[in-house]
Amino acid sequence: MATLSIFPVPMRCIPLILCGAAALTACTKVVPENAISHGELMQNPLFAERFSEELIDAMVQIQLWEDPILQDEQKAALIEEARIGWFEITKEARAAKREGMLGTWQPIATDVRGMMLLTAQGNLYFDSQFTVTPGLELALYLTAAVDPRDTEFPDETAINLGKLQTPYGAQSYMLPEEAQDASLYRTAVLWDEALQRMHGIAQFN
Repeated sequence: MATLSIFPVPMRCIPLILCGAAALTACTKVVPENAISHGELMQNPLFAERFSEELIDAMVQIQLWEDPILQDEQKAALIEEARIGWFEITKEARAAKREGMLGTWQPIATDVRGMMLLTAQGNLYFDSQFTVTPGLELALYLTAAVDPRDTEFPDETAINLGKLQTPYGAQSYMLPEEAQDASLYRTAVLWDEALQRMHGIAQFN
C-alpha cells in the first residue's frame, strides 16, 4: 500500500492530573511513550479517509459561503491547494479499502462498535469510531473460523495479536510473520483473557 501524504501538525501534550487521597497535589503535562502521532494515524486508510473528507468539506464550506477570509489571496490559494491535495489522499485511502477486507464489529458479551480493515500486506486497522466496553484483559485475535462462537475458542487457527491498545478510537496492528496469508483469516475477535469470554467479533468480507 502506498504511503499516504500528510500536512505536518504539532503534537499535542496531554495533561496528567495527579491526585492525592485528600487533595490535588500536582499538575503537569506529559506525552505518553506510546502516543500515536498524526503521521502514524494517517497510514490508517480508515482514519485518513474520514480526516481528509471532513477537511475537504471544511474548505468547500469556506468557498461556498464566500467567507471574507477569501479576500486574502494567499489564504484563498492555500484553501484551494488543500482541497485538491486532500482529495488525492481521500482517493488513496478509498483504494486501500477496496483492496483489503472490511469488517464491522458485532457485540457479543458487551457493547462494541466500529469498523476494521485487513490488508493483503497483513496490516489491521481500526476506524476512529471504534469503541468497546473495557475488559479486564482484552486481547485481539484473528481466526479462520467464520463464526468463532461455533467452536471452542481460541481455536487451532486463532492467532493472538496482543493486548488491545485502547478501547476507544483508531489503532493498528501487524500480523506476525507466521501468518503468511492474511486472506485465510475470516474473523477478528476481542477476547477477555482473564474472564475467557468474547466481547465482540468482526467478520471480514
